[in-house]
Amino acid sequence: MTEWLLVSLPLTCALFWRLGGAGVPPLRKAWRRYALPFVVLTLLLLLRVPILLALGAMLGLVAVNVLPYGDRTPWPMKLAVAALLGAPAMVIHFSAWFGCVLTLFCFGGSLALSKRFNWWSHALVEISGGFAQGLSLALAVLLLRG
Repeated sequence: MTEWLLVSLPLTCALFWRLGGAGVPPLRKAWRRYALPFVVLTLLLLLRVPILLALGAMLGLVAVNVLPYGDRTPWPMKLAVAALLGAPAMVIHFSAWFGCVLTLFCFGGSLALSKRFNWWSHALVEISGGFAQGLSLALAVLLLRG
């Protein structure tokens, strides 16, 4: 059971990032900004992550998922946001700092690809960023379990 929940974390994050990026009613961007953290909280609690760690990760997701990364955002800020997307995993286990590196390369790399090539759509940027964020959380849960 828990293996399926771990696998569902990156997939759920990718889905909610895409729903928010596509502006799907009724929540539009709130799919990623506010609905995803509550879904992740539920998954973390089902994975038996201690409640304070799960709540901290949820609040971290709310904090980082509202940061700007659009066309008007300067590149240093985009890269900082890309790295910070993995920070909520560090609430679960501090050794999960590699989540920041993972999201920096996946999300930041996708942003650079979409800027350079028209065939790399913004949908791929959202999906890769969400997947990397969920993967960093899943790996933090694995670290917590030892």
